[in-house]
Amino acid sequence: MNLQIDRNTKVFNTPIEIGLRVLFILNKFHPKPLSLESLIYLDYFLIHSQDIKDGPPSLHPKYPFRSTEIIIKREIIQTGLKYLLSKELIQVQLSNNGIKYTITNLTSHVLILFESTYANKLQKLCDWLYKRFGDNDEDSLKTIVDTNIEKWGGEFINESKFRSAQ
Repeated sequence: MNLQIDRNTKVFNTPIEIGLRVLFILNKFHPKPLSLESLIYLDYFLIHSQDIKDGPPSLHPKYPFRSTEIIIKREIIQTGLKYLLSKELIQVQLSNNGIKYTITNLTSHVLILFESTYANKLQKLCDWLYKRFGDNDEDSLKTIVDTNIEKWGGEFINESKFRSAQ
């Protein structure tokens, strides 16, 4: 079989992949509705858990400048949320505090179908995520990001300096 992949085909960080991670997050944090900003931060913490002090092994490998994900994922997460809304897997809550998202009664029925090693790791990391950040509001999540964003992915800068000195 000859498998050809178009250079423009995205394999990782697609709206569906990120949308499913967001669904796992929303399910774990239920009944607490979450804003788009909180979901962006929590998705980052979920896949790069080792960037958090005393965090478990990360779901995805470290790579240089990974902290830029926080900036560039907004549109992709929004598209993922629209997809989840179209499938009635999440719902929107409008309030004076803005737009927030939460699960529907279909969510747990869909999530139980995921049995892969990745999904199992994702679920365990969601457990950790909730224990670590379940009581945090959007402002405290933002403070964590603002305080640490320059460090996340920055370890590669020092490594490249070391390698060039050899």
